[in-house]
Amino acid sequence: MPTASAERGFMSPYTQRIVAYFDIIGWKAACTDPSQYAPVSHVAQDLKAIADIHTEVSPRPIEGSGMMEVTRPMRRQIAAFSDNVAVSYPSEDVESLLLSTAGICRNLLKQGFLVRGGISMGGLFHHAGIIFGPALIEAVALEAEAKFPRILISRNVLDALQGKSRSDLVCADMLGRAVLNLLCLPDYLGRLSHDEKRRSEAIQALSPVIQAGLNKSAGNEANAEKWHYMQDAFKRMVGT
Repeated sequence: MPTASAERGFMSPYTQRIVAYFDIIGWKAACTDPSQYAPVSHVAQDLKAIADIHTEVSPRPIEGSGMMEVTRPMRRQIAAFSDNVAVSYPSEDVESLLLSTAGICRNLLKQGFLVRGGISMGGLFHHAGIIFGPALIEAVALEAEAKFPRILISRNVLDALQGKSRSDLVCADMLGRAVLNLLCLPDYLGRLSHDEKRRSEAIQALSPVIQAGLNKSAGNEANAEKWHYMQDAFKRMVGT
């Protein structure tokens, strides 16, 4: 049976997009702790830079005028509210979304913040910080299901990755779930030696941060559990 909106001839507000939704663990406490203002400021600048990059400007011709109009298409979008961040790309850009999200998570980890979330694909409205739709609902549900500091990948995203050139974007964690590989980096002009060097540098930068998180969480069972998971998951990512 057609919906009431369909009967009135309304168009769906959604386009097909892939969306990453994640929670920055410990962000709320850090925001009110003066000793944490340095890492908070770093994260704020990183998110601002990402938002600037994702706000694409594209000229298009104005019909019959011979002039160009500057538009901002709804291609790559980001929204952030407190400790919640959502990034979405058109559904055909599945690999780019995973690479971008992994980069954000690495930068957060460098500042001592773990991330928990989910990545899904489907109908979504996302423009100028306004975001809603079935894809976001599923990504939020995955974030709630994740429990540990990991980015769970939905079945439809895994299906979309079939046949793609990159095989290192997703790995299985120790619980058997498909998660985002934080060590997947963008290709650098096909120069494998350079890519391996960058990957090695990322491992060297993140390993001591994880160890520091473990040391700092000693005596706090809940935090220690998160960092122990991150340590185990990171070892698997290194081996991917």
